[in-house]
Amino acid sequence: MTSLQERLFAMQDKQYAAFQAKLTPGVPVESFIGIRVPVLRKFAKEFTKEAECEDFLHQLPHEYYDENMLHGLLISEVKDYEECIRLTEKFLPFVDNWAVCDIMSPKVFAKHKEELLAKIKTWSKSPHVYKTALLPGRTTRPSRRPSRATESRSSRRNICGH
Repeated sequence: MTSLQERLFAMQDKQYAAFQAKLTPGVPVESFIGIRVPVLRKFAKEFTKEAECEDFLHQLPHEYYDENMLHGLLISEVKDYEECIRLTEKFLPFVDNWAVCDIMSPKVFAKHKEELLAKIKTWSKSPHVYKTALLPGRTTRPSRRPSRATESRSSRRNICGH
């Protein structure tokens, strides 16, 4: 077990792991540590300041679902557009479920919509269902209440297949 995995297991909620496993068919039950998303988000913000973060982003594939969730959250925090695209493209082949797909919402994409659209067109041709959850207009996590932007996107093809 890596030192990062030990830290992740210290945040484990076994009941939440069982719950997540039921919501995520096709992902082996033993791959769930069971870290609640708000706890993982807080950890991700702190982890970005550590030297180990850079190494983690280059260690693929990950053993645990929660590591993939962390990876998605870390990519979402990258401020350099080119670096974010590079890390996203490296990670996408390992995204194998909706939760990991949907947690990725890089803030930097909001400032690069034209360049992003070209990438999205490339990603949309992939045979992988979960290539990314990023839509041409999606630059933040979706809200529970649909906005006009959400309504206008409803006719667009979601790259993840939603």
